[in-house]
Formats: sequence, structure tokens, C-alpha cells
Amino acid sequence: MDTIQKRYGYTGQGLRVNLTTGKITKEPTFPRFKDEIGGTALGYRVFWDEVPPKTQPLDEANKIVIAPGPFSGSGALCSSRTSITTIYPTIYPMPMIASATSAAIWPLA
Repeated sequence: MDTIQKRYGYTGQGLRVNLTTGKITKEPTFPRFKDEIGGTALGYRVFWDEVPPKTQPLDEANKIVIAPGPFSGSGALCSSRTSITTIYPTIYPMPMIASATSAAIWPLA
């Protein structure tokens, strides 16, 4: 593991799951996400790069990005944050991209 893969406590790889086909693939997160810090930033970068601007919440082009915070698994107190980013259908008057966070031990699993 080179120096850039050790940045911010990340592992340097991500898991992509296609719910339509059932295909699961691993992909490197560096250098693509080298400038983003935190799960929310990673989620927004995926949306910026991959989701068309007029995508609606129930469209097949919508994504759900679950990304850990930079210190998950590091042992730092209160650091186990996970961000869930998607286009939510409940934001009035129109659907918008948003993130929710969770603090629990599940990003360590």
C-alpha cells in the first residue's frame, strides 16, 4: 500500500453493487477520490461524475452511496461516522441530493 492509499484512514478500495444485474465489483478509490475527505464528499463526487442532472429519486440512474468517514476504524473517539448520499424523494418542493449520517460500529465491519 503506497502513501496515497494510507491518506485519511481509507483502505484505497470501494465496493460497487449493481442492484439490477447483481454484479459486485471492487474498484480503487485513489487517485479518483484523492481530494475528497469524508463520506459525504465521496458521495457527492460520485453523483457529480456519474448521475445525470435531471435524475429523479426512483430513476434507475439514481445511486445510493454509502461511504465511511475518514477516521472510521482508526480508534479515534466518536469517529465512526458513515454517510448515505442519494436523491431523496421527500424533499419539498422537488427531489434533491442529500446526505444522512449514522454513528455506529457498522462501518468497522
